[in-house]
Amino acid sequence: MKKWVLFSFLSAGILALLGAPDIGRAFHKLWLASQTLGKPKQANAFRDLHTWLPDRGLRGLYGNLRGHLSYQDLEKLIEIKIFLKGPHTDGKLNLTSNQFGHYNPAFPRWLKQNAIPGRSNPKLRALYQPIYDLSFRRMARTYYLAHRHLHSDPMRLKKIHNDYIGRVKNEEATGQFLGDAFRAFADQMENNGYDWYEANTAPGFWLRRSIDGTDNEFHAGLVALLETHDAAFLKQHR
Repeated sequence: MKKWVLFSFLSAGILALLGAPDIGRAFHKLWLASQTLGKPKQANAFRDLHTWLPDRGLRGLYGNLRGHLSYQDLEKLIEIKIFLKGPHTDGKLNLTSNQFGHYNPAFPRWLKQNAIPGRSNPKLRALYQPIYDLSFRRMARTYYLAHRHLHSDPMRLKKIHNDYIGRVKNEEATGQFLGDAFRAFADQMENNGYDWYEANTAPGFWLRRSIDGTDNEFHAGLVALLETHDAAFLKQHR
């Protein structure tokens, strides 16, 4: 029997014993589906997400998992509007706009409480640890270090913040601007064994969160994930 089949069988049994509700089952399925991340994909399957790297970054992650729980389905499940403002309306993601989505602060708070099944359950923590190591560890560490980098120099952050806001107001493209702003950080991260693309785009995510007011909420959720599955790394880099 293949390892992933055996793993799925055992985990389903454990989940049944725990009597998980619908939300718990949905995120359990997402964690199991995450075992396929990094396997070969057809690039055109991600064309609507405007990414050519289906095994990297947040868009790649969403593209791999949306077949199990889409943006629209997630909103219905949790009964919370994910975005309060921006181009992502009517259950659709608009990833070509020069504007950006302003998250509802309730969403990252909800994720912290519900999307990390092993946080308060040692059995599930042990069950999901191999999946975290395989599919989430690199990205989680990258985003944690990117947040620390972005906030390490308040004057630099303020300048990038103001320049970015100006470009958004003028409907100017922001991708190249952010890529150039964080190129040195990405180069340094790549030298330390991280993925250059994820390191180049992660600070931009945190910049937008500092603008929409959800920086603290998303960071708290990321810290909770690291506390659960990557405590040694977190202790080293705090």
